[in-house]
Amino acid sequence: MNKAPWEEFPEIWNTKSKFMSWLRGGIRRGLWNRSPIKLEVIKRKRKRIISPKTGKEVWGGECYICGDDFVQSELQVDHVKGEHTLKDIGDIQSFIEAMTCLSLDDLDLVCKACHKNKSYAERYGITIEQAEKEKMVIEFGKLNTGEQNKCLKTLLINPPKTAKARKDAYREYLNYKK
Repeated sequence: MNKAPWEEFPEIWNTKSKFMSWLRGGIRRGLWNRSPIKLEVIKRKRKRIISPKTGKEVWGGECYICGDDFVQSELQVDHVKGEHTLKDIGDIQSFIEAMTCLSLDDLDLVCKACHKNKSYAERYGITIEQAEKEKMVIEFGKLNTGEQNKCLKTLLINPPKTAKARKDAYREYLNYKK
């Protein structure tokens, strides 16, 4: 192939990013979601817990990050070490190897919230705690001005005039609260 797929077929993938996203999704759906090693981790790590919603005994497991128990639907299988990226054609082999050439020590159960925070932390080179706070700042930033001001006033913070300053004030509060 002389041209990259997004150049050869711009009507399908008009950017490299869209092509790589399609490829990543296909590998995750086709290989990762059906990985026998991933399914074995779930089988070995699951345990019977009491569902907080129904009060009935169900399958669940313990998040290896926060240590809390969750029902199975609230857990995911995580690569304990590192975020595996597929942003360039040259990343294909290492990405597929990360999805398929695994040992049981490479994977563990994690709750969805901790998984998102861990992925964010790895992506931006920060701690999981910093990632959790930054994601809270992002959610705060999605509130309208009135909601942001109300939230800041509740925290005894005089709301700044600009959206960036309000986010910075909220971030500072999160970083200094115990």
